[in-house]
Amino acid sequence: MVWPLALLSSGAANRRLLTTHRFPYTRAPKALHPLHDHPNQTLGLLLRWDTDET
Repeated sequence: MVWPLALLSSGAANRRLLTTHRFPYTRAPKALHPLHDHPNQTLGLLLRWDTDET
C-alpha cells in the first residue's frame, strides 16, 4: 500500500482536502475518537508535532 504515499508526496493528492481533523500530538488518544465514533464523517486525521501545547 505504497501508492497513497506516492500520490501525497508527488502532490497529485492534496492532503489538506483529505484531512478532516487536526490535533496536537499530546492529544493523540483523544484524536482517535472521531475515527471510532463518526467513521463516515472522518476522512483523515493529522497529528501536529509543531505545537507548544502540553
